Amino acid sequence: LVIPIHLHTRRNGYFFMQFFKMQNLGNDFIFTFNNLVISEISKICDRNFGIGADGVVQIYLEGNKYGYNVYNKDGSMASFCGSATLCLGKYLNDNNLVGKNFEIITPSGIKQLRVFLKGGQKRVTVNVGKPTFQHGSLKQGIFNRLLFLKNGEKTIRVRASLVSVGNLHLVIKGDYSKSEQLEIVHGVNNSELFLNGVN
Repeated sequence: LVIPIHLHTRRNGYFFMQFFKMQNLGNDFIFTFNNLVISEISKICDRNFGIGADGVVQIYLEGNKYGYNVYNKDGSMASFCGSATLCLGKYLNDNNLVGKNFEIITPSGIKQLRVFLKGGQKRVTVNVGKPTFQHGSLKQGIFNRLLFLKNGEKTIRVRASLVSVGNLHLVIKGDYSKSEQLEIVHGVNNSELFLNGVN
């Protein structure tokens, strides 16, 4: 698709962007080969005034391998995204740009992908590597640790593990109501342990 996008950051108000959209597990992304202006990503992802998406994926070709950089809708760069990797893998295979077994360059390293048929439908898998409970952004790993998270005046106790598969995921044990889950999310976002963000 090629459409004019109205952005107030440009003097003439418009620029043209060639892109396609895909989703995996409800996470939708805008994919483009175009150069991006980081300050405009949040406007592109705006669901009312832009194209609308959870993030933008900029694709490039390095040698004989395709790679990408992925940006959150606030313009920050993510280190890896499994859903975006699977989407891009399917797109490349659908368009005969890669075979059934291939590699994609991601910000967290080269990932191996495989395309196969199951039940008459095309499936794509990615080898994200061995999970680790250590990560360079923290002084020590978090494995089955009790964390105290602050949400306003309220302190929330959770037992959690921090797992990295190229990007960070905080796995929290327990059965929580919807309101409690929101309080935990706010607590995680406010925590000094995760200044660079965490899933």
